[in-house]
Amino acid sequence: MVRFSLYKRHLSGGVYYYVRFWNPEKKSYDAGISIETLRAKLGDDSIRRIGTRSAAAAIAVRAYEEGLTKKDKKSPNFIEYVLNFWDFDNSSYVKLKNKTRKNSIGRDHCLNMLGTFKRNFMPRINPSLKLSEITQSDIEAVIVSLIDEGKISEATINKVILSVQKPINEAFSRGMIKVNPMQNISMLQRNQKDRGIPTKREVEAVLEYLRKEGFAGRISMKIYLAVALAATAGMRQGEVRALRKETVEFVENNLEYEDQAIITVGESYAKLDGFKSTKGKRVRHVPVSKALAEELIRMADSNPYGNGLVFWSESSAEAPMAASYLLKYYYAALASVGITEEKRKERNIDFHSLRHFFNSMLRGQIDDSNLRLIVGHQSERMSDNYTHEVRERLLQIGKISSNIIVFPKSS
Repeated sequence: MVRFSLYKRHLSGGVYYYVRFWNPEKKSYDAGISIETLRAKLGDDSIRRIGTRSAAAAIAVRAYEEGLTKKDKKSPNFIEYVLNFWDFDNSSYVKLKNKTRKNSIGRDHCLNMLGTFKRNFMPRINPSLKLSEITQSDIEAVIVSLIDEGKISEATINKVILSVQKPINEAFSRGMIKVNPMQNISMLQRNQKDRGIPTKREVEAVLEYLRKEGFAGRISMKIYLAVALAATAGMRQGEVRALRKETVEFVENNLEYEDQAIITVGESYAKLDGFKSTKGKRVRHVPVSKALAEELIRMADSNPYGNGLVFWSESSAEAPMAASYLLKYYYAALASVGITEEKRKERNIDFHSLRHFFNSMLRGQIDDSNLRLIVGHQSERMSDNYTHEVRERLLQIGKISSNIIVFPKSS
């Protein structure tokens, strides 16, 4: 007859039963095992945790009879496993993914996941828990704890879930665990706040302010050009900062489109990853006005490092201007036209809102396939085929998009 001792543990997610089995050789009880862990090993993926002593005892007996009560000494510590999984330089998972698809997982993403796990999940889990012992109830207890505390947003809680979901799913697919405790864990249904979109009048006022401040020498003209690109070409912040002179192409020998230029968007910049491929790993081409393109070229020509960067940094030859520098003066420009910091947050306006502004201004003026062509949502096949026909379509779109904001011609 099996001899064991049941006891309760009060954890952040509630009260859980644990069991210690008698070891006749040592003449003492072995270390405790969570009843939820034993239930998972038995293949029971029920969401409701064990709440009665009799139910806990029944699972303990059944697990003992099926030989599931011994701790898996080969299984790694759960926390160490997740920390190693998100270690960009040493993770075998990350290395394999990036070899099979270049730059599919970036250093910034790994650091984000690692920090999220360390701050929010790791302090709420038993530090001695092995990978093979983690249960659905353990994970749910952390999620419930985070929700009840109310200190982080639903979006951040979903990041916490993702920080363990990927490592656990990989462990299950590789046979490191027999039961996947993430199988019935879902992301929180967020009450998403729509990203705010500034009006055309507001964007025009912001650009007027930045141009005036730039000419007066109070701020860099690069801020004006960066905001202009985002608003009239739908380029993301990282894509704007990575822009190089050689990616700007002027239209020649074509009177109909002589006021147009085309930018090839194939590179982005992130703080830790540095220069990398764009989101979706696809090259796309966007039309801009010749007047804006000429200002971009002049800015690149003033680059003291000679590396072709348009938005070069004052302090580094290796990186473009900092995102914090760009946002500081962009938000100041918003405030100058009446969108104070409080109103900006209330309306959910940020730099990416300029991309949404661009989309909203063109929607209805061009068909969806042409809109996808320039904002980067097109198929990979379209990205890889920059034909004469595609170029013609881009220039036609440029005739329309250049009217979103009219730039003064160079004197």
